[in-house]
Amino acid sequence: MNFINNQSDYHLEQNNRALNGNEIQAYLLGRKIPFSSIGPLRFVCSEQHGAILHNMARRLVDKKITLSNIYLTSGLGLPKDCSNLPVRLPALLLPGLEILRGIKKRLNEAPYYLIYQATDFIIKTNKLDYARAQEYAQQMENYIKNFIFDLYPDIADHVLCFFHQEQPAGLINTILSEAGRIRSLIEQNLLSDVFNRSESRHSNSGDQYHVYAAANVVYNGGVATEYPFSSNLPTSPELLMPIGGEGEKPFFKLLSQAADTSSSHPIIPLLTSLGSRPTYYSYPSQGDLFCHADFKKAYQDGLQVIKDGPIRNDIGALISCGLTPERLSDIYPANM
Repeated sequence: MNFINNQSDYHLEQNNRALNGNEIQAYLLGRKIPFSSIGPLRFVCSEQHGAILHNMARRLVDKKITLSNIYLTSGLGLPKDCSNLPVRLPALLLPGLEILRGIKKRLNEAPYYLIYQATDFIIKTNKLDYARAQEYAQQMENYIKNFIFDLYPDIADHVLCFFHQEQPAGLINTILSEAGRIRSLIEQNLLSDVFNRSESRHSNSGDQYHVYAAANVVYNGGVATEYPFSSNLPTSPELLMPIGGEGEKPFFKLLSQAADTSSSHPIIPLLTSLGSRPTYYSYPSQGDLFCHADFKKAYQDGLQVIKDGPIRNDIGALISCGLTPERLSDIYPANM
């Protein structure tokens, strides 16, 4: 790897193919993804996060950090009934996977992509049926891993999946201690109704939205000394880039306000148009696909058979990336 730095421009070069700082940022924001149905990603706070990314691009070409110090992340929820695993579950992950593939193809190295679920915390906080939720979470993990190994084998070694992970000692206390501050921020921003509605759709408990929101901040790295995954990462994170759908927008805005600015890893939350119908909500009346036969029909008869636009976009993006009925039959959980 050869780094070039001068006053007029800065480049990251591999095999005599230089990337300047703007191109690095374009790759990390998904602007180089070859499918318009998948990219690009959008800043939650353009001015604030654009400046952070610009600085990180300079640090990369100055060899102060490497791409392996950058972590894209996505957190996955659980539906309150824990039934009917949507075929489109991996769609939310496509931007991150395509970003890794594009960078690795160009530079022969890549960031990491951390896909996680705070399974035990969600089950307890949302009062879900424990056995059913654990089984459902295992099906989710199996499907996602199979999808990545089958359609993205070239970057599978840079994707980290953490489900059922044992929680670090003191994590729950950290979340609870943050909950009061988070509730105040929510109320100051007049967002209580938004978070209450969100809670009612994926939880069997009530008035715990501030605890769930505090956990979102902690699991996304917003508390500098308490990043839950630190001890399990192959490199020290210098930048975290959480990726979420429209359902994550209020959480990401809250994260941008609440994140510890003294942290060694700045956070740039990014929004994708995929996953706009969160898969931890159920949409059977709007044409969500819950089995191989559903997907095969949409694949053969055309996406117009799917009533809902966002669901149709998720399935279309999966097809763009190479998902076929034959591939799905190999990777989708057999008992779903």
